[in-house]
Amino acid sequence: VSNTLWGQTPLPYDLGAVGQTGCTLFTSIDATLTLSGSGPSLAALFSIPRNNALVGARFYIQAFVFDPGVGALGLTVSNAVASIIGRQ
Repeated sequence: VSNTLWGQTPLPYDLGAVGQTGCTLFTSIDATLTLSGSGPSLAALFSIPRNNALVGARFYIQAFVFDPGVGALGLTVSNAVASIIGRQ
């Protein structure tokens, strides 16, 4: 839900400090969704309740892909996406 803080940690955070050279944490980690598949891309579908209180809410998405040959944590990290909930 944040792109400025994850707990007490300011964002963006250079993951080189934990052995993931060239990777950056851009978003707080408030929820996770595990996907499996193969190939160059995956798609995830999720529902947002029809609730007017959510209109205008911002959320941020960043992917972490298990990649055993990369860095100390064995992860490849994506860029981040900022989203705003709208009406349809």
